[in-house]
Amino acid sequence: MYHYEWIDYFEIPAAYKNIDDVMKAQSDLVEIVHTLRQVVCVKG
Repeated sequence: MYHYEWIDYFEIPAAYKNIDDVMKAQSDLVEIVHTLRQVVCVKG
């Protein structure tokens, strides 16, 4: 028998940038009027 392990390569956390750093760098282009926060994460 063979053993297969699913490895999800489609989403790599290291690929994401810190949103606060990004918005601070773009402060001359954007105006922050509201900040959203995650309430729940559903994966299926």
